Amino acid sequence: MLQTSLASDYCAKFGRHLLQHQCELTPEAIEGPYYLPLDLVRKDIREDRQGVPLTLKILLTNARTCEPLVNVSFDIWHCDALGVYSSYVNAIPNSDYHEPRTDNTTFLRGRQYTNQNGIIRFKTIYPGWYGGRATHIHMQSHYGDRTIHTGQLYFHDTINNIMARLLPYNMSDMPRMKNEEDSEFMENKGADTIINYIKPVDIKRIHKGLKGTIHIGLNPKAKSTFAYYGRTSK
Repeated sequence: MLQTSLASDYCAKFGRHLLQHQCELTPEAIEGPYYLPLDLVRKDIREDRQGVPLTLKILLTNARTCEPLVNVSFDIWHCDALGVYSSYVNAIPNSDYHEPRTDNTTFLRGRQYTNQNGIIRFKTIYPGWYGGRATHIHMQSHYGDRTIHTGQLYFHDTINNIMARLLPYNMSDMPRMKNEEDSEFMENKGADTIINYIKPVDIKRIHKGLKGTIHIGLNPKAKSTFAYYGRTSK
């Protein structure tokens, strides 16, 4: 983390000092088999998927200066409440590398561009799970013609346990995995990308929805080594 007063001033100005990582570089993680470079620029990515509503506020910062990163293309994608990915409804997640899509569905996929404060927002649902993985959301950042970061967001197991008892999550027959049991989480510093700042819209009725905020520190000059299918420059 930068220790200069300038970096501290930027962190305070943009509220980064209130969030995890502050001016630290967010660790990368595998892209997984189901990333697609679709130009789905939209805030609400739910389409017809049922589940507990989840509103995400993501702040992207230059990890060296703590200044907000403007006009970064930021993709997220994740499975639905029953562990199914769009474009792969007939596929079973079993690989780290890209697989050809099986259909043209696009639920729970979307892209946003950061504003002048480095902020993007998404409306989605709380993700489900599938065999061999803890609950997670994939993310990828593009700056110009380069993929500068690939990673995954996680949730605390206590929240995952609560969600698993609610409809439609409790209809899944997939075995669940705790964060510490997930090799990807452990090997790629998943604890650093847990969404710590998350709260229910209605404390008495958690099924009404959740709001989460996370800060992502990036190097805008980097080239992601985890982007198997991403839009990296040659």
